[in-house]
Amino acid sequence: MKLTTLYRQIMNRIAREIEPEIYRMFQLHLEDMPYQKMERIFNNNGFYYNDLSIRFKNQLYTCRLVEGDHQMHLRVYNDGWVTGHYELASFHGSDHLRGVDYRPLLEEEISLVRGFFSPMVIVSDYFDVDDNEGDRE
Repeated sequence: MKLTTLYRQIMNRIAREIEPEIYRMFQLHLEDMPYQKMERIFNNNGFYYNDLSIRFKNQLYTCRLVEGDHQMHLRVYNDGWVTGHYELASFHGSDHLRGVDYRPLLEEEISLVRGFFSPMVIVSDYFDVDDNEGDRE
């Protein structure tokens, strides 16, 4: 566990970048979504804090839903954007770190997560920002 903690501390210092836009899903109105309420919504839907995650710049929260050998990994940023991707679960060690089975979330998966939140707290949807910018290939 100490080695994992050291690895995360190092990665958090050097990986202070912004997550690529392809992983953006929607934006929450954070004034209407206090941290505890957001965490409770995720927990009530099977997502739990991801303590093994690398922290990106301006990230407020990270959580994951483990299903078998894979996980759906979500992040929330201080501007309200929620991002997500699908990947091999972290208990698969080096395969997870090498990005085995790593991909953006599918529309059905994004709709599922978006559905956790009232339409009143969603500021914008990535696909509404710009027709060209929101295309996922």
